Order: sequence, then structure tokens, then C-alpha cells
Amino acid sequence: MASRFFPIYNIDEAVGPRQPNRADDVRLIQSIFNELTRYCALDWIQTLPAPMRTISKTGLYDNRLQKWTVAFQKWAMNDHKLSRADGIIEPLPIAAILNGTAIESQSTLSIMCNQLWRYDQMAYMKIGFEQEVPWYPTAWDPEFVYVT
Repeated sequence: MASRFFPIYNIDEAVGPRQPNRADDVRLIQSIFNELTRYCALDWIQTLPAPMRTISKTGLYDNRLQKWTVAFQKWAMNDHKLSRADGIIEPLPIAAILNGTAIESQSTLSIMCNQLWRYDQMAYMKIGFEQEVPWYPTAWDPEFVYVT
């Protein structure tokens, strides 16, 4: 299940072409993209044809989400030093989240989270509440989660 560590959302498995594309992970990515378009519509979204500039939170990976991901990654390659635009959004390593380097990580997901957090913290937090995203990976027993 998708998860969050304040203020970072994470996914369990990669989202993209030939990836597992778990419904809750895809829905989280779609939700973040939806909110991002409210603030950076003049950036990467302009590279998409007009009929492709809306996205639904279906939880299904499709051609539209792939195009959105690649457009965002191409923009992030210039503005945030992302290394590739392959249409794949990888989960953040748990170690990077726990030691506080996830925000500095140059991954698509960390850039998406960081951008939305900077634009609108309330909208960012609302995503987690609406989707009931837990604050830690569900595979972890909260009794044994230690954050230093």
C-alpha cells in the first residue's frame, strides 16, 4: 500500500510501463499530478496536447499517465537535474526517507512531493487523508518502527 513519511509520500512498487502499477500507487501519483497542475500549469503540462491536460484518479496506469510522467520528467531534467525521462516512477528507498535525504533525492517522486509541498501544504496533506494513506508502510509493525 502507498505510504507517507511526513512530508514524503511513497509507493510500494514502481509505476510506469512494464511495472507492477498497483492501483493505490497509481492513484497516489495521479492525485499528486492533479494537484501539481494547479500550480505549475505553465511548466511541463504545456508540452502535452490540450486534450491530454486533464487526468482522472482511476488507479489504472494508462497512456495518459505515461505521457504526463514523461512530460514531468523532461521538465525535471532541466530544472531539477533528474537523470532520465523514462516514464517510470520508482519508490523512494526507505533508508532515504528515514535519514532525511529523500527530499534531496533526485527522483521523480521526491521532486513531485517537494514541488507540491512548496506550492500548497494543505492540498498535499489532503491527498493522504482522502486516500487513507498510512504514515508508514503497512508491512511494518508500528511497535518496531524507530525513527531517530
